[in-house]
Amino acid sequence: MADLLKKNWEYTLSDYSRQFRLSVVCGTVGLYEIDIYLDESEIEKYNELGNEFIDKLVKSIQEFPNDYARRKI
Repeated sequence: MADLLKKNWEYTLSDYSRQFRLSVVCGTVGLYEIDIYLDESEIEKYNELGNEFIDKLVKSIQEFPNDYARRKI
């Protein structure tokens, strides 16, 4: 495992043998993490746009965590 990107108190993107795992800090009063693996299309977008894409994805997860509940690891 290698950390590719990290923003303290926001997220960590890690590479687990070419599976990209995104751990996102969510919540306001109580903090919790949502961990997902990037799917094929997200990996392609990450390869094209880099940090910009991950920042947008993280904001989406933080604003709408229920939309990602089925993908939780």
